[in-house]
Amino acid sequence: MKINSVTLNDFRNISDMILLPHDEVNVIFGQNAQGKTNILEAIWLFTGCKSFRGSKDSEFIKFNSEFSKISLDFTDKVRNKKAEIIISDKKKAFLNGVEKKGTTELIGEFYSVIFSPSHLALIKDGPNVRRKFLDTAICQLKPKYAKTLSDYKKVILQRNSILKDIQYHSELLDLLDTWDEQLIKYSTLIIKDRIKYINLLTEKSEEIYSGISDNREKLSLKYFLRF
Repeated sequence: MKINSVTLNDFRNISDMILLPHDEVNVIFGQNAQGKTNILEAIWLFTGCKSFRGSKDSEFIKFNSEFSKISLDFTDKVRNKKAEIIISDKKKAFLNGVEKKGTTELIGEFYSVIFSPSHLALIKDGPNVRRKFLDTAICQLKPKYAKTLSDYKKVILQRNSILKDIQYHSELLDLLDTWDEQLIKYSTLIIKDRIKYINLLTEKSEEIYSGISDNREKLSLKYFLRF
């Protein structure tokens, strides 16, 4: 995977910019608040995932601008591709000139890995942060996982709504078993993929950390289920 060019128009504090990365290592440097992280954020959006900074879409649009546009020309294992994202009142995504139903359809086309100071929360904060990290990583490797997550969240919302209203409408009790079955179905798929990913991650991370610690320490990762 190679980035050939990145073009930003009215993205955050960047009016117009074209970045032509070097084939090897690239270092982006400058004063604070000049837009270094904004460039990385724009590139990350082409993974089909939400901003790693937790930003809202409206925050991507430069002040006093009607919309923001970002373009990415990249090469995967097969050929050159061009992706575009236009952000206004809603986001539009294009791949090789063809409009997609949404940015999530870019998942699996372009891969990116980000590490920022906020990732220290993986250790400091609760399990929800770690689950989110796993889900984001798995979505890039397995695009169908994003659909499974979406379906799971819809089932949770419907089931919670029934539980909330069941005290006023006892007939809703008959629907609960159906939603429980759906919940078990999607939960099982998610858990299986998370465990599979952890096993893959463990194999690589143990080797890397062993080199960092000069074999004095061993890193192990486990996925625990609590009911």
